[in-house]
Amino acid sequence: MSNNFVKIESLGAQGDGYSTQNEGVHIPFALPGERLKVLSSPVRKPKDFELLEKSDDRVAPPCQHFGSCGGCRLQHMSAPLYKAFKKEKICLSLKRAGLSTAGVKDVFTLNKNFRRRATFQYSMRGKKPELGFYERGSHTICGLETCLVLDPQLVSLLVPLKEFLGRAIPCSSQGAISVLLSETGIDIALKTKSGIKQDLAFHEAVRDFSESQGLARLSLDGEILLTRIEPVVTFGGTPVAVSAESFLQVNKNAEEAMLSLLLDHLPRELKRVADLFAGRGLFALSLKEVSKKVDAFEMDKRALGDLCKVGGSFSSVDVFSRNLFSNPLNVSELAFYEAIVLDPPRDGARQQCEQLALSGIPLICYVSCKPETFARDARILEEGGYRLESVYPIDQFKWSHHIELISFFKK
Repeated sequence: MSNNFVKIESLGAQGDGYSTQNEGVHIPFALPGERLKVLSSPVRKPKDFELLEKSDDRVAPPCQHFGSCGGCRLQHMSAPLYKAFKKEKICLSLKRAGLSTAGVKDVFTLNKNFRRRATFQYSMRGKKPELGFYERGSHTICGLETCLVLDPQLVSLLVPLKEFLGRAIPCSSQGAISVLLSETGIDIALKTKSGIKQDLAFHEAVRDFSESQGLARLSLDGEILLTRIEPVVTFGGTPVAVSAESFLQVNKNAEEAMLSLLLDHLPRELKRVADLFAGRGLFALSLKEVSKKVDAFEMDKRALGDLCKVGGSFSSVDVFSRNLFSNPLNVSELAFYEAIVLDPPRDGARQQCEQLALSGIPLICYVSCKPETFARDARILEEGGYRLESVYPIDQFKWSHHIELISFFKK
């Protein structure tokens, strides 16, 4: 960096401070209006720059790990700036796609300590494990003592989990640990980079750790070592099997908010609706409250299997295996439905939206975790005669630059 003194002009897409100086530079943990002196380049932590002029929107980060842990990036923002940044991510994507932002609502924010799943990294240094999240832009683990986004039950697991690693895992082992707080207990999936010898001492450690923490299940490299009770969550009043490695909305409160919005926007006594990219049935099993028939489409084999187990018990829910990227529902197939719900992966649903745009379905609900691909697909729908009536930003990924949304289109 040719000039160590930087004036921050705006926020970048990931919440970094941005300056047009030096042909454009991003400074993490800096805010618009601030002037700073760069002490180390590239800037990775707050200690890498000296703050000369401070923004009124700067607040003290509440977590002791902020700045080192790569999990949270925005704890230094005031609440008004934070909400405005998240809303603007959606608005900017829509503007770039040539669409109106009039229907974008204020951000629905959630309390801290509600994340029910996470993936920790671990590395053994002798018998002393390092356990936590990666630091920003590196593979160095920030050892966690606490976490303000995780459910307290998962936070309380940190110390006993480290004790288990120190007792059961080889000194040179590295890997990842996925944890899920299900409604029947905690599910843990341990993945190693080089495998673990399963001797008597290892299995004793597994037993003691599982019993002391009341785990629902523990697995190693895809092999289930111990199951006390099957991990489940409830969708539409129906228990559905889940695992620590399966896709699931990370925040129960965000999930409930989206379901409430969906059901509020749908008319009652529908004849037939479709849930596209249905996963394990979050929406499909709730849609049976308002529709006589629900068709759920999914391609992931594990999710499909879990949904089939419960969906088959309802005469109103039919489950179909289908790759909607390579084989989207066509116009003639869509003609049977009065409403469509779709919740695609981050890449969006361009192929399916091209078919939806040609249809006459009165109402489409689109759930997305990536504003850019959502805006692209929204433009396709609008070019086909749909109107984007409302977008509700849901702050599911607290203190990160990510934003979830649920939107409604009418024709």
